[in-house]
Amino acid sequence: MLKSASTELRWPAVVDPRYAQIFAAFVQLEASQWLPADRLRQLQAVQLAARLQHAAHASRWFAPRLAGLDLQPERAFDALAALPVLTRAELQDQAAGLFCEVGEAHGPTVSLTTSGSTGEPVKVLCSLAAQALRQAFVLRNFAWQQLDARKTYASIRSGLKLGPESPPQRAANWNAALAALFGSGPSWSLGINAPLERQLAALAGEGAHYLASYPSNLRGLLELSPDNPCGLEVVISAGEAMDPALAEALVQVGLDALSWRLDESRNWSMTLSGGEQQRLAIARALLQQ
Repeated sequence: MLKSASTELRWPAVVDPRYAQIFAAFVQLEASQWLPADRLRQLQAVQLAARLQHAAHASRWFAPRLAGLDLQPERAFDALAALPVLTRAELQDQAAGLFCEVGEAHGPTVSLTTSGSTGEPVKVLCSLAAQALRQAFVLRNFAWQQLDARKTYASIRSGLKLGPESPPQRAANWNAALAALFGSGPSWSLGINAPLERQLAALAGEGAHYLASYPSNLRGLLELSPDNPCGLEVVISAGEAMDPALAEALVQVGLDALSWRLDESRNWSMTLSGGEQQRLAIARALLQQ
């Protein structure tokens, strides 16, 4: 239920004005699932055309590559397909020319860095408006996955100023927007540089219903503790492509639901029955062959 920012008016709820833009985008994303495919593609084309037109005059990198292309909504997807694939190396080396000038309506920009899981981290600039849209997608994902925001959410990731032996970084909520709009349970984070044994100890000591981390790290935790002693309900993969070898090995031993989610890089449960634990052990053996 939407949380009201007013103690006098509970329904219809008064949206916290600090998060009104995020909520507006969230509502539109929620409604988009019911749109006919042609209408959804039409809206995507309108937005794509706007971004292509902006890049054509605001990016030194894209301007010559978009020159001569029809950037109207009706041909926007054709224009996008005509662009050469942007490589990670180009993004690293040509960032100054790639970045677009940002209009005042989009607010100030901040620099973000990827996790570097591939050994090739990149930096991007994100405007205030883009950050709000990103937050809306986060809320949309929580709703789509039907996560109970009253429960405890944990993440093990990069980008935290935490050492390998640092205690978990605790917070009163999952994020500020979720807490203000819908209410939220507690969360905690641990650095990806923490050893797997340390991660498991934190999961056991702090407790968590949901865990978000990189697939390679999730695989290590699963191999180290296949019986899930920490009571996790859902594990959320993020940041990397899921290793197809693990998914295939799980398919061979009959863990269809689990392997389907792994293959699709979606949420997957670590709560396994005794028989599933035995089959998982066989899957691990197959991976080692």
